[in-house]
Amino acid sequence: MNLEYKLVNILTEQFAIIDNVYKEGIESSTKATLGYNFAEAAPLIKTSIKIELLQDEKLFLIIQTACVFEIEDESWNVIYDNSSLTVTLPKSFASFLATFTMNTTHGILHAKTEGLPVHSAVILPLTSFEEIVKEDVVIVLAK
Repeated sequence: MNLEYKLVNILTEQFAIIDNVYKEGIESSTKATLGYNFAEAAPLIKTSIKIELLQDEKLFLIIQTACVFEIEDESWNVIYDNSSLTVTLPKSFASFLATFTMNTTHGILHAKTEGLPVHSAVILPLTSFEEIVKEDVVIVLAK
């Protein structure tokens, strides 16, 4: 199934570097969260990624970004269930949206940290969401 869409917005919802936590030469760990949402009033899907970077269990950088995609009406009718107020994203499409949003996050993170001491610590590995998103994603309208 081919769903028709277009990117309509890129958001940096949260970004912070916590002073005096990052130390060069110390290994960093990463926590990542992926989320999906939609608006009932418009055929929009929002995919968000939140990344927290830590050293010795202490947060030194947080970034949360989102990409908003407008879904073409005919495609929206395929994925939206008005009776249950849910959107079902096929696994491959959900994986694509996540990968797109993660790649966008890479670019935003690079732009915000270029020239700073943390820059080398925030180069994230490429991520394939084909293995992470294991099945269709069902999004329930938040009330």
